[in-house]
Amino acid sequence: KQKHRSSMSTSALSFHALTETSSPPKSAAKSTKFSFGKCSSKDVSKISPKEQIHTLSFRIKQDKLAAFIKDCQAKDLEIETAAPSQPVEDPRMNDPRFKRMMSSLDTTGTATLRNVRLELQGYRLSMLAKHVLPQPMTRMPPIVLLHGYGCAGGIFIPSITKIFENLLAHVAVQESPVIHVLDWLGGGMSSRPKFQCATTEEAEDWFVESLEAWRKAMGIEKMVLAAHSMGGYAISCYALRYPQFIEHLVLISPVGVPIKPEKWEENLLSNFGFGMRTLAKTVGKMWDGGWTPHDIIRMSGPKAKSMVNSMVQKRLFRLGEQHPLKPLLAEYLYHIIAQPGSGEYALAKILQPGAWARSPLTFRLGNLKKYQSKVSNGYCLDEDVAVEEKEDLQEEEEESVIDVDQVLNTKLFIDFIYGGTGDWMNAGNAVKLKNEKRIKCNVYVNDDCGHQLILENSIGFGKLLGSLVAKSQICANYSRYIE
Repeated sequence: KQKHRSSMSTSALSFHALTETSSPPKSAAKSTKFSFGKCSSKDVSKISPKEQIHTLSFRIKQDKLAAFIKDCQAKDLEIETAAPSQPVEDPRMNDPRFKRMMSSLDTTGTATLRNVRLELQGYRLSMLAKHVLPQPMTRMPPIVLLHGYGCAGGIFIPSITKIFENLLAHVAVQESPVIHVLDWLGGGMSSRPKFQCATTEEAEDWFVESLEAWRKAMGIEKMVLAAHSMGGYAISCYALRYPQFIEHLVLISPVGVPIKPEKWEENLLSNFGFGMRTLAKTVGKMWDGGWTPHDIIRMSGPKAKSMVNSMVQKRLFRLGEQHPLKPLLAEYLYHIIAQPGSGEYALAKILQPGAWARSPLTFRLGNLKKYQSKVSNGYCLDEDVAVEEKEDLQEEEEESVIDVDQVLNTKLFIDFIYGGTGDWMNAGNAVKLKNEKRIKCNVYVNDDCGHQLILENSIGFGKLLGSLVAKSQICANYSRYIE
């Protein structure tokens, strides 16, 4: 654990010339104290003031901010499509079952990293040339980043600089944006209370209510909220309950969107021999029984480190065997996993074997559309499109009663980011939500990365996220400056 702390501090110090840790309220230190316990949305009386959320906060130093913005806006920033110079073939592409699964999902309507720069550059040139945003914003809401299952916030650190650069290449502010990198309750370096949730609803509350308690402790009114994988599922649940505190929701290869196909287990097992079928059934029973991959690693004793090393090599094969990030990540994850199990036990409560959600988001995300009444599809500011959107909205209002909950938020921007063919959380699920107009969103794909796109292409990911936040900020502030 001490080595873990040291590696985090060293990583954070590498940004010292550019950034400084933000000054949170006195009630909130780096590990932000808050009140949380086993509770459901209907019973919050069991909260106890003892848990902590570990937080790393970054901002540009005030005396360097103006020069940094000027430098960023003078550069011809480009999105990098992948960390390797050449695309690396996913070994699973040789498996016909994997090919069938990937080809069955439609990704028409996605945008790749290759055209994001052109799209954002168009906004910058057309909007600022027309003096739509004639003055820099005083400040913008903080960017809050959360990790996925069994990981920790340190995975975002290599992207921090690029997020700042591409964000400030398109917008100007008088006060530096702040990026908060969090470890979920029960994960990373945050507190690890005993996990006692018995239902899916209680497991979701574990993440939602702890994040809300952190927001209150930090005194944040609005935020840009982004999370990866199972973290994406958790912040989706948070958005459904607390939409008034989110300006921009970024779901990075989120788990739990699609519906589990009928006879999925039967079709899967039919492709295996007796030995593999027995193993698959055993793994399913262990999953439902509450066992996690971390339990197995912790029980492996001296072999645990080599297991984590092997996992990192397998998951990040695109980076090459000698990539300097791999040994650092393996050491970091080993000390994360070695700590007592806590939030990881939400796995079986939220997901079924095969990572199918027990309460799929595809049925639920549509409830966020009522908080998007002033959001255009694609966030386009073209006048003709805006008129068309207004007419569509009027038709919708004539057909249904206006939900009073709309007063909580009218400009909730939503973006999805996925890896390419190697991402088992396929972008087609989000595209379907967009095409069926269940929500207003954009979907972006990095063709040369898989599910671990944050680590496989930390530079490209940072540039993309910074650009998407810039785009939502321009659109959110558009009406404030037009005559």
